[in-house]
Amino acid sequence: MFGLRALSNQSFYIVASNQAGPSAATSTIVAKLTDISAPTPPTSIGLTRAFADRLQLHWKGPLDTGGVTVTDYDIRRNGLSIGRPNVTAFEDTGLMANTTYTYTIVARNSRYPSASSDPVAFQTTNATVSSAPTNLRANATGGAIVVVWDGPVSTGGLPSVGTVCLLQRNRSVVVLERITNTTTCVFAGLSQNSTFQVALFVINDVGNGTLATLNVSTTRATLPTSPPIPVLVSQVGAVAVVEVSTPQDAGGLPLSRLILYRNNSVVASVPVMPSVSTYNITIGGLLARTRYTFQASAASTLEGSMSERLVYVTGNSSAPSPVSNVQLVEATSTSLSFNWTAPFDDGGSPDSLAYDITATAGDVVVTDSVTKNTTSIIAGLTPNTAYSVSIRSRNVAGTSVWSTPQVLQTLALAKGSCGWGVSTLRTRIDVGTVSIPIVRRGGSSGIAQYSVRANSTGNVVFNCPTSVGLQSSQTQASLVVTIQNSMTYNPNATIVLQLIGDISNVVTEFATVTIYVDQEDNAGAFDFVVSNMTVREDAGLFNISIRRSDYQLLPNQRIAFDSNVTLASVVVSIINNQRPQFPLLFFCLTLVKVSGGGYLNRAGNDVICDMLWIPSDTQSDATDVVLNMTYFGTTIDGEAMLARGSASNIYSASTTQLTLPSSPPVPIRLSYPSGSVLRLQVNSPLDTGTVSKTDET
Repeated sequence: MFGLRALSNQSFYIVASNQAGPSAATSTIVAKLTDISAPTPPTSIGLTRAFADRLQLHWKGPLDTGGVTVTDYDIRRNGLSIGRPNVTAFEDTGLMANTTYTYTIVARNSRYPSASSDPVAFQTTNATVSSAPTNLRANATGGAIVVVWDGPVSTGGLPSVGTVCLLQRNRSVVVLERITNTTTCVFAGLSQNSTFQVALFVINDVGNGTLATLNVSTTRATLPTSPPIPVLVSQVGAVAVVEVSTPQDAGGLPLSRLILYRNNSVVASVPVMPSVSTYNITIGGLLARTRYTFQASAASTLEGSMSERLVYVTGNSSAPSPVSNVQLVEATSTSLSFNWTAPFDDGGSPDSLAYDITATAGDVVVTDSVTKNTTSIIAGLTPNTAYSVSIRSRNVAGTSVWSTPQVLQTLALAKGSCGWGVSTLRTRIDVGTVSIPIVRRGGSSGIAQYSVRANSTGNVVFNCPTSVGLQSSQTQASLVVTIQNSMTYNPNATIVLQLIGDISNVVTEFATVTIYVDQEDNAGAFDFVVSNMTVREDAGLFNISIRRSDYQLLPNQRIAFDSNVTLASVVVSIINNQRPQFPLLFFCLTLVKVSGGGYLNRAGNDVICDMLWIPSDTQSDATDVVLNMTYFGTTIDGEAMLARGSASNIYSASTTQLTLPSSPPVPIRLSYPSGSVLRLQVNSPLDTGTVSKTDET
């Protein structure tokens, strides 16, 4: 008998029956049940229905529950627990199509589990396309729509390749298209008070899934409020960990990123994840015993205002972290050229950073020391020999551990082959001379002699040697080309040099180099087609055309630049309609390059769009340490300056004669990535030689 309660008293008697009727009852006996025991295993596990990505199971409960009610069932797929229902049915989801799974079930009462049931195996059906995403919902502002959805009921039994998000107008014209692996899609840059249709479908290897649609109308946007003041978690040497938090009001849109500023310059941007409010950001490049300020801002489609300042003074220098990524650059029979990645933490003392290098082959140890650079060439080595190379960094505070040894091998004695070090080169016609590098690879033994064949286009006049050679053990050389200056405008002027060797001197590198000769000084005269324009405040982005009058520099043009003239102006008329707008409005003047010379900004780069406001100047302490980096950035998505503080008192000083820049711009950091934009941040040279930089490559 089953289904009785543990520790209960049960009375029994027996009556026999036949066709004539029942007999008299036997005497009554009383039996007492024992304490609670484990239930018996479930039985009759069956398959209710199979799909491509899920299986529906059913079974019968245990005959003996152990004296109490069964509380739940432990469902195990391939030995792993996947669920604990309290009924005798279960749907196993998230499965792969056309796959066999083995199941066992354990019954549990309030005290004991049963033994596992007998294993059974069931197979999912063939793969299908995914069903439609479910529970679509949208949050709209004046210029953006954020669509969020839940996953499809059926994945089709295959992993999703992604979800295609279409923003349509009139259910046919695709305005924007996104492909995402998340359940959120942001459509930005939209016009306000407009109606759109959002269409979503999931892609797997079978094909496009069922479509889900939603109608959404944009409204007017607001900016996120200021985040809390950043918190300094830790700081050692040149590295600090700063905690930033999301603001209380996101402005009606899910936040896309948090931005960290150091001394008013962007140093990091982190994406915001759902249900996560705080983020730790690791910042390098700090100097010891230096005052820094940190601020944070939040952005959805627009960036809000910055937080209050965290002011912090770094401590003393510390030993640098180890170097990494030791890699061979070039090997010859007697030398090894290699580079490495500088330590992320220079200890806060970059000026004293140096590197110790050892190259070991048996009992022979070759040492070297390098400052500043992360490249070294060790010469005087034995041909066809493997050397174990290790590097450690050091500064005034101490040394790092040695890097993991890298085995680099010199080449066997061989003549090698030569070629141009570059395939293209660009120079100005008034440069005078230009040097073309020649490199030898795969060996350095013996003399390598080559002839040079030259020709040109665009009537450029030049002179260059007809042959070039490298001596034994020489792996680098250069060929000097002399270019005659010309005041005649010759578009598309080039010089082509071909390196030709004999049977014993093979050219395996760049056999041909093309020198593009630019004549920017003869680019002609430019002016605007109109002297002023009136534009509606809702016109968006508009173009102001520029025309070119001649292929030479002509004086007295209305808006043209004579030689040594650096300033001109254009009139912009703005109607004051006395209607306050939010967000704040802005517009761009776009220069359309017709031909010839381009327009350069103060950094030496082509002008694409010049904003009608100026970012705040970088603030730096007047100390004897390296000044803080300067951030140059331009956006076209609703940024605005509200006010500008008063200027400090003026201090006058004199610079020296013109000199070369003292250092290259270092380092380069990625401050903000998006689907089509990479915003890079560069440290400018500390000393530009008393003149503005003309170019950064």
